[in-house]
Amino acid sequence: MPFSQQVLNDLPPEGENFTISEEELRKRKDLRDLDVCSIDPPGCTDIDDALHVRPLDNGNYEVGVRKYSFISFPFNSSFIILIITYL
Repeated sequence: MPFSQQVLNDLPPEGENFTISEEELRKRKDLRDLDVCSIDPPGCTDIDDALHVRPLDNGNYEVGVRKYSFISFPFNSSFIILIITYL
């Protein structure tokens, strides 16, 4: 199901070129070096669950389970927040 124009209008003006500011990056743990994959089912429209697995030096494995926080994204309107609340 495509997003409505009302939702698209509320996204940051940069669209696909949106980047997180250096200031915001300093507040977060940067996990971009991990191979993270979604564990949401096919057809899911709120892709927010993911995991990663990586070997550790001691022979064990680290398994990380991730839940995306929509609150961390800088939405421009309460309309999108309202939609997310009911997902």
